[in-house]
Amino acid sequence: MIASISSGGLGLCIADGDDRAIITDGDIRRAIEAHGELVFSISAEDIMVLEPASVSVGTRMEDALFLMDTRKITSLLVTNCKSIVGVLKK
Repeated sequence: MIASISSGGLGLCIADGDDRAIITDGDIRRAIEAHGELVFSISAEDIMVLEPASVSVGTRMEDALFLMDTRKITSLLVTNCKSIVGVLKK
């Protein structure tokens, strides 16, 4: 998973199956802080965020940035008819 996060250049990994989920580099850092060396014994499901913040195609950038500021996040998924079509990164 860490390789996937690093190779994508966005600092996140997205799972888009029956349940949409996201794991960011920040989620991994917080897990390391909370669990120390035991972090290697937990699964991705333990730290992933289900139903991450998203906006629809056509959302005004001003509204997307407001959502990111309000939620104190740096990435938003962009969706079109429930499919992920992109990522907005602050």
